[in-house]
Amino acid sequence: GGVAPAPVTNPNAPLTARVATWNTYVGNTTSQVVAGLTALTRVSDVIGAQELFSAERRATVAQALARQGWATATGPDSAVPIFYNAAKYKLRAADTIQEFGLTRIEDGPSGTSIGPRSLQWVQLQDLHTGADFFVVNDHTVPGIESGGRPRTDAPKRLAIYRLQQAAVAGVIGKLQSSGPIALTQDSNVDARADDLYQDPTLDYAHMSRLGL
Repeated sequence: GGVAPAPVTNPNAPLTARVATWNTYVGNTTSQVVAGLTALTRVSDVIGAQELFSAERRATVAQALARQGWATATGPDSAVPIFYNAAKYKLRAADTIQEFGLTRIEDGPSGTSIGPRSLQWVQLQDLHTGADFFVVNDHTVPGIESGGRPRTDAPKRLAIYRLQQAAVAGVIGKLQSSGPIALTQDSNVDARADDLYQDPTLDYAHMSRLGL
């Protein structure tokens, strides 16, 4: 993506933000997705959502949240929109970055092909304190690990996963000098097993390397 973050004018401003992440699940009805996201608006200030593949569903969800004072910034084809409380924050910059196009993979979750997939980032400013912060939202390829270990029998999936890791790392490297960053995602990794083994390929080690 070619969008640069907006200049930060008050880097020492205090910031408190509650950030949530939720895979809305393609098998849910649109009304279930709206209900789930509405519930999250009561306990969070920003929501990174995944698996909103349908443009019609994205529009319906955005309209429902807008009635509650929430806004979104997303590309026209992004299934990973970020919603935020517009009474608390102002959008200062945003970008959607395609990670990969339609790609053949080993049979498994999502079938034998996947894509295109994109990540989304936003720069928000606290309307009260003037503090800027960033949220990066991603949804990684499924079927990449088992029990906290990478699936070496799925090299095509792992190759895509590494592409996505590199894309996230590139975005965070671009933004991190401007302010704090929250990464929301469906990582398709068993977080408890990953915490136990901390395999260098998977999320725990990856996010540690990024300073998250």
